[in-house]
Amino acid sequence: MSMDPRWTELLGESVALRRTLGLDHLGAYRLVHARKAREGDLARPAPPRQPEEGLIIDRYGSAVVITTFNTGFDVDALLEELGHLDGVSAWYLQARQPDLGQLVAPTLVAGIAPGAQIVEEGALRYGVDVERGLNPGLILDTRVVRRRLTGSALRGMRVLNLFSYTCTMGLAALAGGALSVVNVDSSRSSLARGKQNYGHNSRPVDERDFIKDDVFKQLSEMRKRGVVFDAVICDPPPRLPGRGDALFQYGNLLDRIRPVHTGQGPLVVVTRDIRLENEDLRTLFGPAVEILSPDGDVHPPGATASLFRAAWVPPA
Repeated sequence: MSMDPRWTELLGESVALRRTLGLDHLGAYRLVHARKAREGDLARPAPPRQPEEGLIIDRYGSAVVITTFNTGFDVDALLEELGHLDGVSAWYLQARQPDLGQLVAPTLVAGIAPGAQIVEEGALRYGVDVERGLNPGLILDTRVVRRRLTGSALRGMRVLNLFSYTCTMGLAALAGGALSVVNVDSSRSSLARGKQNYGHNSRPVDERDFIKDDVFKQLSEMRKRGVVFDAVICDPPPRLPGRGDALFQYGNLLDRIRPVHTGQGPLVVVTRDIRLENEDLRTLFGPAVEILSPDGDVHPPGATASLFRAAWVPPA
């Protein structure tokens, strides 16, 4: 099956753009971001047709994961267009069409499975495994936050890392000189992978720094015990639980965080909630908030919309 010529053109231009962005030194990055109109690589005057949107392609070490959000893509045609990439030995497909029901992990469609890998991001090393769950262990859009955390903004501070997943942002904070980091997540397996990431970076593992619990419940417990932190990092799921609109839900989250945050360091909150506009973030966090957008592989130059944003709130 032949591919729409506009998709062929887009794929070639997208891969070429990543080369100009100098991403080859990274172990993991996005090759194509074309999930929604105006978003990522679809921010162009003549977007593809048949289908119009619904494609993300990520590279993790020697593996490439093709994620489709539309049944109109022909996998063989995609492999033919992208099969020339150097150093890639495994190709996976992750179909996320609504009519398929429950989401499934990526499936190997070509090449040899690499198993668990370690990829580098600057001076840090993270474990990834594209066959393990719905996410391989490293979220690409938060790279801009991790890079910021490795600076000196959190030096000497006690840091709370909420919805920590595999603790990559906690590690970035430690690399930036944080005195300590407490990681909180409801997934035991994610925290276990976080401990492995500490090992990949020669960091000692203290079980007290890895708390398996509901974030809202744990914040209440910390408030009751008088536990406080100088800086807080928070990367919640795209939709927060509870009633009300997005502003109400995020306001509730902030109300839970404030009693455990001394304000001596920044508050960093990631959002992928499509209901929130930048002006909403300024309403929530105040005029001093800095809104971070993802790197150019996830949010190419000229794109007018981004699902991911991070609110970096400086100390009061």
